[in-house]
Amino acid sequence: MKNLIHIYDKNDFPIDQHSYGQTIVINELSKYQKKDFNIYLLTTVKPVTGQEAFYEVADKSVKESLGINVVRINKGTNNAETMSNMYECIRSLDGQSMVDLHFMTASRLLEKERTPNIKTMAHWHCLSDLYSFGPHMRRPDDYKRMNGYLEDKLIDLNIGVSEHVKESFKYFPNMHKNMNVVMNGVNEQLYTPLNVDERTTLREECLKISPKATVIGYVGRMQELKGVDIIKNLLEKLESQNDETYFVFASSNGLDRTNFFKYVEDNCSELIDSKRIRIGFDISKFLTGQKEYDNLVSESFKSSLSNDGITDSEIYAGLFTTPLVQLLDIYLHPARSEALGLSVVEAQMAGTRTIASYIGGIPEVITDIKNNRLVPLPLDINIPYPKTNDELILKSRAVEQAATDFMDAIEKFKGMPYDFDTANKIRKSVLLRDNPLTSERMAYQTTKLINKVFE
Repeated sequence: MKNLIHIYDKNDFPIDQHSYGQTIVINELSKYQKKDFNIYLLTTVKPVTGQEAFYEVADKSVKESLGINVVRINKGTNNAETMSNMYECIRSLDGQSMVDLHFMTASRLLEKERTPNIKTMAHWHCLSDLYSFGPHMRRPDDYKRMNGYLEDKLIDLNIGVSEHVKESFKYFPNMHKNMNVVMNGVNEQLYTPLNVDERTTLREECLKISPKATVIGYVGRMQELKGVDIIKNLLEKLESQNDETYFVFASSNGLDRTNFFKYVEDNCSELIDSKRIRIGFDISKFLTGQKEYDNLVSESFKSSLSNDGITDSEIYAGLFTTPLVQLLDIYLHPARSEALGLSVVEAQMAGTRTIASYIGGIPEVITDIKNNRLVPLPLDINIPYPKTNDELILKSRAVEQAATDFMDAIEKFKGMPYDFDTANKIRKSVLLRDNPLTSERMAYQTTKLINKVFE
């Protein structure tokens, strides 16, 4: 049996605070690939004092439920030494191995001597501009190295998570030509439309919100890249409305979440006083059904939220063991850049009306434009690093315009009663298509491509 090795580098597993998207993709792939591969995940994260029991149970649980062998590699004094330690681990495995680079800091593995039994693949979860001009790629030598990897075919298999990702690499001709598109998928059993009575009961239990209210929600990182400044502007508009409109966040990412939480406390007093805003965490996708592990996951996230000062707040909504997108009237996703948008796929699979940016791979997901809305963003909203007052003003106006456009779309959906038949139509738009956006299809296509490399 071949080995499939996921390189997670310095990111935590299975509950990394930053890279939930990649974590979920690995988890969902592994559910179906464990029958075809010996699956390993290499990370340099070691248990900190006091958390040894959690990691012991976590590593055991993901092995039993997902077939993932977590290998915690010694971190070197520099990246090159760390990657060398990882490479030695890979070379010690029997048989053929496919090394999946989810984070391109791990691309230094490619500088090592390779053998016929070791092949490399890269999962491109973001658009090319984030790799080429992001914080870790600003130095010319980094860009030159990356360009060499792409053009000299040191990566045996490239997988982009949407057609838009592939198109974004058009300035790397060989890369663009040889990239395979395998759209990410989600667990279709977890994200399902609820019947009216079940939905009403769960909304009252989980959110403590009136059944008559319009509930808008967002799941993801609270970063500018994901449109957090647009969300803040929207909250200011909702502040002035005295109606039954609520906003619920299931946010990840420690520091960004902390900063956003502070912003809400300092600027949204009307929403807080009227109990129309909630912040919690959706852990449904991390649960395995193994009680000991699931309890540890819950405690880990509670601890993180507590450290951020959220658990004692009146706006804290707790941990959601039911997917939040199932309980919303409108899912909002005002991202500036998006390769595909797992949260958008989850909302569509759950049958939730979605208002999202007309950007990146999102239009590949949202095809039911009758029950969803795609909102074009003003061009000036993507001024990356405003340096002059004029640029700051242009960007600020663009954010204001985007928030207004999203608010207009919200107004068109507000007050629409939940309709199980409509929810099923939305679900079918991602399920009944040539490439259904499911985990099983994603794993099947990925496995087929991996096996082809070894032919």
